[in-house]
Amino acid sequence: MKRIEFVGVAGTGKSSIIRAIQVDPSLCIKYEEMRALLVKRKTKKDSRWYFRVLQNISRERVQNILSRRALTEMEKQFYGGGSPPENLIAHRFPELELSSIKRRGAFLKHFFWLVQAEEAGLESVPLLDEGLLRTVENDANTIRGLSESLLGLVHVDAEPATLRESLLGRMRKKNKKGPKNLPSLPGSEAVDVLSNALDKVRRKANLVDHLGVPVLTVNYHQEPGRAFEQVEEFISSVACKPFDIKADCNP
Repeated sequence: MKRIEFVGVAGTGKSSIIRAIQVDPSLCIKYEEMRALLVKRKTKKDSRWYFRVLQNISRERVQNILSRRALTEMEKQFYGGGSPPENLIAHRFPELELSSIKRRGAFLKHFFWLVQAEEAGLESVPLLDEGLLRTVENDANTIRGLSESLLGLVHVDAEPATLRESLLGRMRKKNKKGPKNLPSLPGSEAVDVLSNALDKVRRKANLVDHLGVPVLTVNYHQEPGRAFEQVEEFISSVACKPFDIKADCNP
């Protein structure tokens, strides 16, 4: 399951980077764009005559109904088909212990779409914001079980104090990401909490790096423009030959 993942504590700027960067669509596809594309393909493949008629109606409500119907059928086939999700996971990640998945719902959400991409023959490499790695235990064997088909990892880091200010600003705008008790914590205690969270992600990124998977660490809050440039260059280099992560893309 070839992919490039982004990891980082909530508020470090992962989503902002993904939204802002420009990627070659022949090489990569952003997660939300991939989902929309796969649902659209599923809808177009439906041979029922009334689906054919409805597809020619451009109204947003009609298209949303078609999309929800296609998604429901995709999920029914995935969860209620001949092979349960656990068997599919074991087939694609034979070294991964299922007990090491600590956020099963989040894991299955990403896994579901990666399976759809594989079965649809999608050639572009998916870019996952908080992908599979974020849902599993932070140990070497588990990371090894998921890293074989990982083309690259973008680790978005931050300084704890800067991250605290960013999260508090988002919370004032009703964005609930981050520790729920952050506003009530004294400044030094909040910084310690965020520092521990950042260190956990850094350890995970180091484990991936030690396995030979390309890893890029950027600090969005320090230099947003520079982070965008670095990520675009990194993605182009690791996704240029998606079937050989050690290939040299710049002969």
